[in-house]
Amino acid sequence: MAFISITGGYVGYYNTRYADWTDTRHHSKYCLSCFQSRNSRLSTIHKVLPSSSVRSNTRRLCVTCAYRRPPRRNLIPLKPTPKTRLLAFLPYFMPLLDGVVYGRFVFAKYPIISAFIFYPLQPLLIIYRGIPFLPFILFAMLFYFIVRNEKMDNFIRFNTMQAILIDLVLIIPQMFLRATSASGAIPAVVVESLCSLVFYAIMVTTAYVLLCVFRGSKPDQVPIISEASEAQLKQFF
Repeated sequence: MAFISITGGYVGYYNTRYADWTDTRHHSKYCLSCFQSRNSRLSTIHKVLPSSSVRSNTRRLCVTCAYRRPPRRNLIPLKPTPKTRLLAFLPYFMPLLDGVVYGRFVFAKYPIISAFIFYPLQPLLIIYRGIPFLPFILFAMLFYFIVRNEKMDNFIRFNTMQAILIDLVLIIPQMFLRATSASGAIPAVVVESLCSLVFYAIMVTTAYVLLCVFRGSKPDQVPIISEASEAQLKQFF
């Protein structure tokens, strides 16, 4: 606990650990702290004058005060707990499940990639695609109960907002492919290249986010999306 003493316009604090007074040598013209004086006419809110009369009539008194020692600037921020890191990564399963469908051409060419990526995600993909309106329900729940929840950890809120924006970006190539596949205006080679490009982009982003989150660092280097996530969080609060 911090205490304060006023003697001749100098501020000091009482160290409760070592039971000793330490002067900070901070000259104060006005003091809103309480001090005891032998002169009863002096008020508790007093303009401290550097005169010998006031200095002789005042004595140190331990009073509770809002003055605190300035914090150190070289403090290392605390790393998120393992539970926080896990909760921060879980929302990325939504864009991962939406982006894995773009890898059908890659899985056909490279079965080993399918064994490591598609088959482990297949049970979740069946549930995610099988229940009607489940993607929309998850989107609404993540947005209203996590992103807009001020009590939630900022590390979780940022990653949730970033996962939502990544999932929204995936709607653009999906709409483009549906519109062009119906008319047949784009050759199959272009469609295959576009799907593979989107799939690789999702895999690289997921790997980067996974590495950052489980190291306890903020994955804020995703182009455009990370800046948009920060802007959205500042807009809400």
